[in-house]
Amino acid sequence: MTVVLVVTVVYENPVLELAQLTASIHRGAASVGHTANIVLVVNDDRPAVDFDGLGVTVVAGEGNVGFAAGVNRGIEMFEDPFIATINPDCLPDDAAFGAFINAVTQAEGLVSALLLDAHGEVDYRKYENWVFSIQHRIAEGRCRSFFTRGHEIDLPGWAKAPGTALGGARATVDALGGMFDSAFYLYGEDRELNLRARRAGVPIRVERRSGIRHVGGESGRDRPHLVSRAQADSAIRFAYRAYGPVGARVAMLDQWLLAALKGAWGRPGAGRMRSAARWAAARWRGSSGEAEPLNAVELTGAAP
Repeated sequence: MTVVLVVTVVYENPVLELAQLTASIHRGAASVGHTANIVLVVNDDRPAVDFDGLGVTVVAGEGNVGFAAGVNRGIEMFEDPFIATINPDCLPDDAAFGAFINAVTQAEGLVSALLLDAHGEVDYRKYENWVFSIQHRIAEGRCRSFFTRGHEIDLPGWAKAPGTALGGARATVDALGGMFDSAFYLYGEDRELNLRARRAGVPIRVERRSGIRHVGGESGRDRPHLVSRAQADSAIRFAYRAYGPVGARVAMLDQWLLAALKGAWGRPGAGRMRSAARWAAARWRGSSGEAEPLNAVELTGAAP
């Protein structure tokens, strides 16, 4: 029986929903002859005792360290041979989790679950992989075609394996230098992992038999300014990793132009996006190389 370490980073998700999710993961793993060793990394201020009875290991009391750092903290807890991340806003589905966990134990590289929206339709947008906004629509069209018209399992270079439900052998992850880079506080960490995997020639596949439903975006819905700042920083940081200092500068300009266009079109959130773009650009212009990683203090201090 193979043990798969499953890390879930929690931020104000209801305990009852987490109980249903973790029980479903346990049952799904057992149904395919494996064991799920689940670690909940709690990024809010709840004590570990709040999660008693869930049959999981809880890491709590360290504050909001960000998603990537939270995943890495969970991975450090054990040395199981296979690793998977599952977001807390995935919906319970024993069969889907079983298919995904089984695929993780057989993966030659990295493997993503097939993500569905709450209505059960393929959420192809989660796989879009682009750096600048001009590439966005192209990536959307390609991903829509790939996931709705074909049956290929090898993800093309213009698609990414999202961190929502992603895994592989620990040896593969270690060879890539770890799962997610903690410099990405929120957003962009899966794109950066995919970039490293592509450069190293590591296969990236999707397990089409899994079909995990994902609600998405629940934890940051009431903190739009925090989310906007994190998105702005991660976009510049990823462009820097992909194309160096020039890429970072282009990403800053790209964000400013996109915010200006949204404002001209009267789109909601344009002012918040413009404010976040200015804030992120100031951080990066004041750095001699890659800007320092974000932290919770900077993000929660976002202007209303």
